[in-house]
Amino acid sequence: MKTLFKKSPQTIKRFLAFLGLISLIITSALLAVYIGHFVILLPVLLILCVIVINKPILFLNLFLSVGPLIWTFSDVFYISIGSFRINTPIIIGGFIVIFYLQFLIKRIEDKTVRKIRVLSIFLIIFSFPSIFWSKSFSYGVGQYVRLISPYIILFSMYQLIKEKSQIKSSLRYLAFVTVATFLTLILSMFQQNVFSITGGITRISGSGLYFQQFAKFIAVNIQILLIFYTISVKTSRPLIFISFIGLSIMLYFTYHRTSWIIFAICIILGMFFFFERKIYKIISIGLVSSTLVFYKDIYNQFLRYAPTFDLRDIDQITSGRTILWQIYLSEFAHAPFYKKLMGIGYGDPGNLTIAYFGHYLPPHNDYIYILFEAGLISLILYVLILITLFFAAKRFINSKNKIISCVLAKHTIIIVVAIMVAGLAGAFSGNIMSSWYLYALFGIFLASTKIEAGFDNCPK
Repeated sequence: MKTLFKKSPQTIKRFLAFLGLISLIITSALLAVYIGHFVILLPVLLILCVIVINKPILFLNLFLSVGPLIWTFSDVFYISIGSFRINTPIIIGGFIVIFYLQFLIKRIEDKTVRKIRVLSIFLIIFSFPSIFWSKSFSYGVGQYVRLISPYIILFSMYQLIKEKSQIKSSLRYLAFVTVATFLTLILSMFQQNVFSITGGITRISGSGLYFQQFAKFIAVNIQILLIFYTISVKTSRPLIFISFIGLSIMLYFTYHRTSWIIFAICIILGMFFFFERKIYKIISIGLVSSTLVFYKDIYNQFLRYAPTFDLRDIDQITSGRTILWQIYLSEFAHAPFYKKLMGIGYGDPGNLTIAYFGHYLPPHNDYIYILFEAGLISLILYVLILITLFFAAKRFINSKNKIISCVLAKHTIIIVVAIMVAGLAGAFSGNIMSSWYLYALFGIFLASTKIEAGFDNCPK
């Protein structure tokens, strides 16, 4: 231990300070839940405010590293203003939008990043008016924050990461979220609500989280681990692999098809880009073996127990999504022209789904979600941002030099494809629990291209 302190005292001290802060946050949160009062968290919030002012990159990394625990307590920690109830993620999301907005408008040299910024700013502007004709103003503000905050996080990461060591440390913080994911499951065990029954299926669910949110986040967490594995030193890889196995088992028992699709895309494209890596060879064998063993269960889950894949059973197979899409698209088709461009309103202002199903249901399709709620202009901008990120990454994947930006470029392509494909089933729009991490990874990739631009054999 003495030798370790002599070699890197600052690193050890920072790590111990980080663990201490995380312990303080978790202990305070648990105490606040037990006592039932938000005031317990005020000292922690004060410390975090000091950190965000002096070390904004540290705050962002700390926040992301404990993300699932924050969402776990979102129904416990909230602020009531009259009849409005604003929960923790929206409070923090709003804070991030206000404080970190400066990093979106700061000067940027790279042409591609400038293009992404212009598209993001236009999306932020054109999706704003829809707040005023949402089902309620408070709901509209909340959904607007959910839509735009991932872009704020992307540019915050890009602007705040200024050296190569910060790329690795930010990825390490993101990988540390695995601990928070496991803690969320452990908390649900103590609360005796590990499983929830939805659609007649018993599934694993996180403490205080909808199983869909938890399942999608597990899939994202797995991709974060795979990214960290590809840039980490060999000594940490066994622990990463064990965590990967644990998360994969958890993901299977969520029985959430969209999350399975995200997982499959990340693994299949990962094998294509990184097949020389031992972990992907092992994963490919494990994936094929598991699919063969659990084939019947997986088949039944995907078809929702329809006897065969028949277009006449498409509504059963899609769990009612086709009816939802028809309802939303029909309403959009009859909307005034200005609302087609700027959005019909966040939520379901016309109570269409309430009339049909008896309760509100979102479109369950990211493209229809943005088209309906934020308008055609916002949808075009959303797709253009993803396409621009895809081609920005494509420029780096053929480099023979094994530098971080070229590795992250391949993972960026994987994530963009996963977002666009899984978006057909409604994976990420409005789901800030997962999208913040994906856009943080985009920001880290773009920052790596900025830092490593001086490498001759990495394409510009």
